[in-house]
Amino acid sequence: MKQNSSNTQTGDNNSSSGNNQDKSFLTAPVASDSPEFTVALRQVVRYHPADIKVPNHNDVISFIHSWFAGFDHIEPTEFFLAHFDNADMTFNMDGQVLAHDHLSFRDWFADALTHIPWDYHAILDTTVTGTFQTGWTAEFFIHHVGEWHDVPLSDINTGPGRPFSRIIRANWNLEHNGEKFIIRRYELSMVQNIISQ
Repeated sequence: MKQNSSNTQTGDNNSSSGNNQDKSFLTAPVASDSPEFTVALRQVVRYHPADIKVPNHNDVISFIHSWFAGFDHIEPTEFFLAHFDNADMTFNMDGQVLAHDHLSFRDWFADALTHIPWDYHAILDTTVTGTFQTGWTAEFFIHHVGEWHDVPLSDINTGPGRPFSRIIRANWNLEHNGEKFIIRRYELSMVQNIISQ
């Protein structure tokens, strides 16, 4: 997001550069009986942790980025399976089941790698709700780009691939077991096929 250059301060406060602007907002208190104070206080309370050591929204967002970087770098299947409960997992795309346990995820991932030599996931507009105690819901969009081969990459006649670009909506339910995040529900839905694979 582009920031207004007036928010950037350089040098000491006696410098003539930028001092013609009103900077009273930097130190002006919010009156405790004002509606603005009530709103500001709610924002503070919202992020007050019961325990500063437990994961929070920032950890969830960091995990999401780490997860998709794992796809970008083609991490071993175990990297992903470590965050799924074999007995309790949902991984769907547009209502179609992609995987329901570890074995079916292995099959799905192995098949994807036979057709996609590389891809990249840009994470957009992430919204996280919930707490460590209740678990979280994370909603975000993925700009997914890459190269697709109809013929498996292992085939000598695979030929050149085709570029693809699409926008996908993601909805996760996840928890933290004290050691790592566990994804309970992983729902994807197509928003736009910019370049179909």
